[in-house]
Amino acid sequence: MPRRFDDFVPGTATYLAHMPSTIHRQRASEGEALHHTTVPSPPPSSSDPPNLPYAPTPFQTKPDSFGLYRIYPTRPTQAPDENLTLEDVTDAPTLEQKHISSHGTHTGFSPPEISDEELFQPFTNPTCGLLMAWQYSGSNAKSATELDRLAQYICDPLFNPKDLEGFNHARESRQLDDYLKDKSNPFREEYGWQQSTVKIRLPNEKVKFSSENSAPELEVPDIYHRSLVDIVTQAFQNDVSTSFNMTPFREYWNTPDDRTLEVFSESYSSPTMMKAYEEVNMLP
Repeated sequence: MPRRFDDFVPGTATYLAHMPSTIHRQRASEGEALHHTTVPSPPPSSSDPPNLPYAPTPFQTKPDSFGLYRIYPTRPTQAPDENLTLEDVTDAPTLEQKHISSHGTHTGFSPPEISDEELFQPFTNPTCGLLMAWQYSGSNAKSATELDRLAQYICDPLFNPKDLEGFNHARESRQLDDYLKDKSNPFREEYGWQQSTVKIRLPNEKVKFSSENSAPELEVPDIYHRSLVDIVTQAFQNDVSTSFNMTPFREYWNTPDDRTLEVFSESYSSPTMMKAYEEVNMLP
């Protein structure tokens, strides 16, 4: 590929030859890339009185090749942006797609103790299960991109064309519904959607009530919802959590004429997020 087509990930220490030279980029090109200082915050003494006011030790990174640096309220637990590749921050139908394995064909989070056998147990065979998984995932409008996704399912090691003889969508859907009705299945409610009834107080035209509790009540059954705590817990147990910025920060840029400008990008580098972070840490 000609060099003029080389791309880069914004905000990393990747050197750009067409950018004006700076001291920071010269140092980076000499092998001194972005590194965090290694001086950790001093551990609290066992004799310190409890409920001390929040007094964090700011943590500043070294400028990268663009002259960008961050100031954290305290030493961050991880900085995922440092290890990003172009593939991590881009998505297009023309990009090369990774092969989807049998564990990657279904969406959402599943308990780790569920095996392949249990995953496809409701269906006639794994091949029918893979085809049903394709039907109920991705876009509702099956486009050319969706056809490419179907090809990935067909290439799955569990897919066997002979198993599709006599395939019937209605039968597989009915078997799946019957399977989920059996509460002994491994897909327990605490791992997915729960069903509840919601009661809503309604106004009544030309009628006044002494309180909201006296107003007519509408009962809406069969409302499906998920536990936010369950979603957060499973997300942090998943590999995707390695891409999270756990600690907010403020980002700055030193201009060639010795001015310092603040850079605004994602929500976790905003003043509002920093304020919320400090408020939470000031709680007893």
